[in-house]
Amino acid sequence: MQSRQAQNKNKTPKNYLLYAGILAHEQTADTIENTLLGDPIRRRINRLERAAESNFGKIISRNAHGLLAAFETAEAAVRGACEMQKHCALIPQISGAKVGIQIGIDAIDSKQVALDRIELTETRAYRLANLLGDDGIVVAKAVVDELPSAIRQDIYVISPANVRNLVHAISWRDGPPVYPVATQSWTDFPSAPELPPPSIVLRLAGVSYKFNNPQAEIMIGRDPTCDIVVDHKKASRSHCKLIIERDKFLLIDTSTNSTYITSSNGAALKVSREQAKLPEKGWITLGHQYHQNGQFRIEFEVIPAQQRFT
Repeated sequence: MQSRQAQNKNKTPKNYLLYAGILAHEQTADTIENTLLGDPIRRRINRLERAAESNFGKIISRNAHGLLAAFETAEAAVRGACEMQKHCALIPQISGAKVGIQIGIDAIDSKQVALDRIELTETRAYRLANLLGDDGIVVAKAVVDELPSAIRQDIYVISPANVRNLVHAISWRDGPPVYPVATQSWTDFPSAPELPPPSIVLRLAGVSYKFNNPQAEIMIGRDPTCDIVVDHKKASRSHCKLIIERDKFLLIDTSTNSTYITSSNGAALKVSREQAKLPEKGWITLGHQYHQNGQFRIEFEVIPAQQRFT
């Protein structure tokens, strides 16, 4: 019998295709002019692109109503999809219409992505996206099998009548349902009990910043538009970002010089083009270690949801 290492070595390298489409529905009897819908649709397309690129995705094609992106890992594709839905949900709707996002993710031979020109309507990711309505994320089983267990807990099985193989849906808002999906249509599921999200306090140069929006993306870098601006030569313009995932804060490094996390107990971690969970207290430094420059250390303190709830 082959070892797991040998089996993995013999696997065909895969890419993970994500199709994100925009649906616009009129909610009144009056016809809404296309010019009114144009701006909110463009804003969503731009956010879809940024979410894909910030999770190291490559845009393959784009049109006025959606895009197709390729990711090297299943985890990056799923995180990109959840980020797309969260960021687009923050865009205000216009009166008389509803604009939503539908997303499908499938696994494909990486050689096919490199050699073939893939059309949106020819991909299984496109067909998967159309299985659910607005705000849905549908994932092929081949993608789910490659995900870490921590992410799979937010994914549940759906089996539409027109699909032979089981596919999965992602609960990107409140987590997965607590009972089997086969007992009821997923659109009728009650919302999970909502707990307050964790919050975080960041301190730099004597100034404190507090964030507790579960859909927020806290950008840190040299660019003046960042939420926390670090004017240091080793800091990239958009160096890293912090996001809330369920009950914890994650730091995602998008820089060329890495990000360092130093816990209050002295343990240090270098994060390079990847993500890491923040400890309860410590410091973040951009492009240099904690002890190399005290002026540009960002002190942080994570306040768990349980403490805010009590």
